[in-house]
Amino acid sequence: MILALIFASLASAYNPLEKKIRLNAAPGLEFHAICKAAGVPCAIELDSAAAGSALGRTPLLGTDETVSDAMRRAILRYPGHRWRLRKGVIYVTPNEAVPGTPLDRPLEHDDFEGSIDTLRETFGAAAGFCSVPPSVAAGENPASAKKVSFSLDEATPRAVLNAFVFQQGHAGWVVVRSAPVAGRALFCLDLIDYGR
Repeated sequence: MILALIFASLASAYNPLEKKIRLNAAPGLEFHAICKAAGVPCAIELDSAAAGSALGRTPLLGTDETVSDAMRRAILRYPGHRWRLRKGVIYVTPNEAVPGTPLDRPLEHDDFEGSIDTLRETFGAAAGFCSVPPSVAAGENPASAKKVSFSLDEATPRAVLNAFVFQQGHAGWVVVRSAPVAGRALFCLDLIDYGR
Protein backbone atom coordinates (compact mmCIF):
# COMPACT_ATOMS: atom_id res chain seq x y z
CA MET A 1 0.00 0.00 0.00
CA ILE A 2 2.78 2.43 0.93
CA LEU A 3 4.68 1.59 -2.27
CA ALA A 4 1.54 2.26 -4.31
CA LEU A 5 1.20 5.69 -2.70
CA ILE A 6 4.85 6.50 -3.35
CA PHE A 7 4.57 5.47 -7.02
CA ALA A 8 1.32 7.43 -7.39
CA SER A 9 2.92 10.57 -5.95
CA LEU A 10 5.98 10.12 -8.21
CA ALA A 11 3.75 9.69 -11.27
CA SER A 12 1.78 12.84 -10.46
CA ALA A 13 5.03 14.76 -9.90
CA TYR A 14 5.91 14.15 -13.56
CA ASN A 15 2.45 14.92 -14.94
CA PRO A 16 2.83 18.11 -17.02
CA LEU A 17 -0.88 18.84 -16.58
CA GLU A 18 -0.36 19.41 -12.85
CA LYS A 19 2.51 21.86 -13.30
CA LYS A 20 1.76 25.33 -11.91
CA ILE A 21 2.16 28.12 -14.45
CA ARG A 22 1.58 31.87 -14.82
CA LEU A 23 0.13 33.17 -18.06
CA ASN A 24 -0.41 36.38 -19.94
CA ALA A 25 -1.39 35.48 -23.50
CA ALA A 26 -3.07 37.38 -26.28
CA PRO A 27 -6.06 35.78 -28.01
CA GLY A 28 -4.85 33.31 -30.60
CA LEU A 29 -1.68 32.47 -28.67
CA GLU A 30 -3.20 30.98 -25.52
CA PHE A 31 -2.46 27.36 -26.28
CA HIS A 32 1.15 28.01 -27.26
CA ALA A 33 1.69 30.11 -24.12
CA ILE A 34 0.38 27.24 -22.02
CA CYS A 35 2.53 24.65 -23.82
CA LYS A 36 5.61 26.83 -23.52
CA ALA A 37 5.02 27.34 -19.78
CA ALA A 38 4.40 23.60 -19.33
CA GLY A 39 7.46 22.64 -21.37
CA VAL A 40 5.52 20.28 -23.66
CA PRO A 41 4.99 20.27 -27.43
CA CYS A 42 1.65 21.41 -28.87
CA ALA A 43 -0.27 20.28 -31.95
CA ILE A 44 -3.10 22.69 -32.68
CA GLU A 45 -5.73 22.45 -35.37
CA LEU A 46 -8.18 25.36 -35.28
CA ASP A 47 -11.28 25.69 -37.43
CA SER A 48 -12.22 29.37 -37.51
CA ALA A 49 -15.73 28.49 -38.69
CA ALA A 50 -16.30 26.38 -35.56
CA ALA A 51 -14.43 28.72 -33.19
CA GLY A 52 -15.95 32.01 -34.25
CA SER A 53 -14.04 35.28 -34.21
CA ALA A 54 -11.17 35.97 -31.82
CA LEU A 55 -12.16 39.63 -31.83
CA GLY A 56 -13.47 40.70 -28.47
CA ARG A 57 -11.85 37.84 -26.59
CA THR A 58 -9.94 39.12 -23.61
CA PRO A 59 -6.36 38.02 -23.02
CA LEU A 60 -5.96 34.84 -21.01
CA LEU A 61 -4.47 35.68 -17.63
CA GLY A 62 -3.61 33.16 -14.98
CA THR A 63 -1.72 33.16 -11.72
CA ASP A 64 -0.36 29.94 -10.30
CA GLU A 65 -2.87 27.63 -11.93
CA THR A 66 -2.24 24.18 -13.32
CA VAL A 67 -1.71 23.50 -17.00
CA SER A 68 -4.94 21.46 -16.94
CA ASP A 69 -6.93 24.40 -15.49
CA ALA A 70 -5.41 26.82 -18.01
CA MET A 71 -6.27 24.50 -20.91
CA ARG A 72 -9.85 24.09 -19.66
CA ARG A 73 -10.21 27.87 -19.45
CA ALA A 74 -8.59 28.49 -22.85
CA ILE A 75 -10.70 25.90 -24.70
CA LEU A 76 -13.88 27.62 -23.52
CA ARG A 77 -12.90 30.53 -25.76
CA TYR A 78 -12.89 28.21 -28.80
CA PRO A 79 -16.33 26.63 -29.16
CA GLY A 80 -16.35 23.48 -31.24
CA HIS A 81 -12.86 22.37 -30.08
CA ARG A 82 -11.43 19.99 -27.50
CA TRP A 83 -8.01 19.26 -26.04
CA ARG A 84 -6.09 16.29 -24.65
CA LEU A 85 -2.60 15.22 -23.64
CA ARG A 86 -1.39 12.18 -25.56
CA LYS A 87 2.11 10.71 -25.55
CA GLY A 88 3.63 13.91 -24.19
CA VAL A 89 1.97 16.27 -26.70
CA ILE A 90 -0.99 18.58 -26.02
CA TYR A 91 -3.48 18.37 -28.89
CA VAL A 92 -6.23 20.90 -29.65
CA THR A 93 -8.64 19.72 -32.37
CA PRO A 94 -12.10 20.54 -33.68
CA ASN A 95 -14.93 18.36 -32.36
CA GLU A 96 -15.99 17.61 -35.95
CA ALA A 97 -13.69 16.44 -38.74
CA VAL A 98 -12.58 19.34 -40.92
CA PRO A 99 -13.39 18.70 -44.57
CA GLY A 100 -10.61 19.12 -47.10
CA THR A 101 -7.79 19.36 -44.57
CA PRO A 102 -4.35 18.72 -46.05
CA LEU A 103 -3.27 17.25 -42.70
CA ASP A 104 -4.38 13.74 -43.63
CA ARG A 105 -3.21 13.50 -47.24
CA PRO A 106 -0.78 10.65 -47.89
CA LEU A 107 2.77 11.79 -48.64
CA GLU A 108 4.98 10.11 -51.21
CA HIS A 109 8.07 9.73 -49.04
CA ASP A 110 8.52 8.62 -45.47
CA ASP A 111 11.96 9.91 -44.43
CA PHE A 112 12.16 13.45 -43.08
CA GLU A 113 14.87 15.75 -41.82
CA GLY A 114 14.78 19.40 -40.97
CA SER A 115 14.49 22.24 -38.51
CA ILE A 116 11.55 24.49 -37.70
CA ASP A 117 12.78 26.97 -40.29
CA THR A 118 13.14 24.41 -43.09
CA LEU A 119 9.79 22.75 -42.32
CA ARG A 120 8.07 26.13 -42.33
CA GLU A 121 9.70 27.17 -45.60
CA THR A 122 9.59 23.98 -47.67
CA PHE A 123 7.41 21.29 -46.15
CA GLY A 124 4.34 23.49 -45.55
CA ALA A 125 4.05 24.70 -49.12
CA ALA A 126 4.78 21.27 -50.57
CA ALA A 127 2.06 19.74 -48.35
CA GLY A 128 -0.56 22.26 -49.52
CA PHE A 129 -0.63 24.81 -46.67
CA CYS A 130 -0.53 28.57 -47.00
CA SER A 131 2.26 30.13 -45.00
CA VAL A 132 2.11 32.67 -42.24
CA PRO A 133 4.91 34.96 -41.10
CA PRO A 134 7.23 33.18 -38.66
CA SER A 135 6.36 33.68 -34.98
CA VAL A 136 10.05 33.93 -34.13
CA ALA A 137 12.51 35.49 -36.57
CA ALA A 138 14.62 32.86 -38.31
CA GLY A 139 17.90 32.33 -36.55
CA GLU A 140 16.81 34.34 -33.49
CA ASN A 141 16.57 31.24 -31.36
CA PRO A 142 19.23 28.54 -31.71
CA ALA A 143 16.62 25.85 -30.96
CA SER A 144 14.83 26.74 -34.23
CA ALA A 145 17.90 25.57 -36.15
CA LYS A 146 18.01 22.17 -34.37
CA LYS A 147 17.57 19.47 -36.99
CA VAL A 148 15.73 16.26 -36.34
CA SER A 149 15.32 13.26 -38.62
CA PHE A 150 12.79 10.45 -38.54
CA SER A 151 10.95 7.90 -40.67
CA LEU A 152 7.24 7.12 -40.69
CA ASP A 153 5.45 4.04 -42.01
CA GLU A 154 2.40 5.91 -43.33
CA ALA A 155 3.35 9.55 -43.66
CA THR A 156 0.78 12.33 -43.66
CA PRO A 157 1.44 16.00 -42.90
CA ARG A 158 -0.21 15.50 -39.48
CA ALA A 159 2.07 12.55 -38.66
CA VAL A 160 5.15 14.45 -39.84
CA LEU A 161 4.31 17.55 -37.79
CA ASN A 162 3.51 15.48 -34.69
CA ALA A 163 6.73 13.46 -34.97
CA PHE A 164 8.72 16.65 -35.58
CA VAL A 165 7.48 18.58 -32.53
CA PHE A 166 7.76 15.48 -30.34
CA GLN A 167 11.43 15.05 -31.29
CA GLN A 168 12.15 18.79 -31.29
CA GLY A 169 10.79 19.09 -27.76
CA HIS A 170 10.06 22.76 -27.10
CA ALA A 171 8.07 23.42 -30.27
CA GLY A 172 4.56 23.36 -31.60
CA TRP A 173 2.56 23.49 -34.79
CA VAL A 174 -0.72 25.15 -35.62
CA VAL A 175 -2.96 24.80 -38.66
CA VAL A 176 -5.81 27.29 -38.95
CA ARG A 177 -8.67 26.75 -41.36
CA SER A 178 -10.06 30.06 -42.53
CA ALA A 179 -13.77 30.60 -43.00
CA PRO A 180 -14.63 29.56 -46.56
CA VAL A 181 -14.61 32.35 -49.15
CA ALA A 182 -16.37 31.52 -52.42
CA GLY A 183 -16.56 27.91 -51.25
CA ARG A 184 -12.81 27.56 -50.65
CA ALA A 185 -11.09 27.48 -47.26
CA LEU A 186 -7.38 28.10 -46.72
CA PHE A 187 -5.33 25.97 -44.34
CA CYS A 188 -2.37 27.94 -42.99
CA LEU A 189 0.53 26.33 -41.14
CA ASP A 190 2.94 27.80 -38.63
CA LEU A 191 5.63 26.13 -36.53
CA ILE A 192 6.50 27.79 -33.26
CA ASP A 193 9.75 27.53 -31.35
CA TYR A 194 9.17 27.76 -27.59
CA GLY A 195 12.87 28.24 -26.87
CA ARG A 196 14.75 26.64 -24.03
